[in-house]
Amino acid sequence: MNSYSVTKAVESDFLSFSELKNQVQKLHIKGRPDLYEKKDSTLSRGEYQQWLESAETELLVVRDREKSVVGYVILDFKKARDTNPILKKGK
Repeated sequence: MNSYSVTKAVESDFLSFSELKNQVQKLHIKGRPDLYEKKDSTLSRGEYQQWLESAETELLVVRDREKSVVGYVILDFKKARDTNPILKKGK
């Protein structure tokens, strides 16, 4: 059975994170070329650093047993809109 761990991304994860993000972009382009543009790189080091430092974004990496990065999660925190009828009003 494979064993994985999920941890917060750190600066040294940039190359692995960026390579995986490029692979995902290629899948998007293949599946929906009408929506996605071909790019040499989908993530700059500066953008990655901004995400790491942002209070509104959390980057997580998935590591295999050998500690290689094999996946990622980008959490983008948003406040619920007051206009959503299924949500209670915020305090």
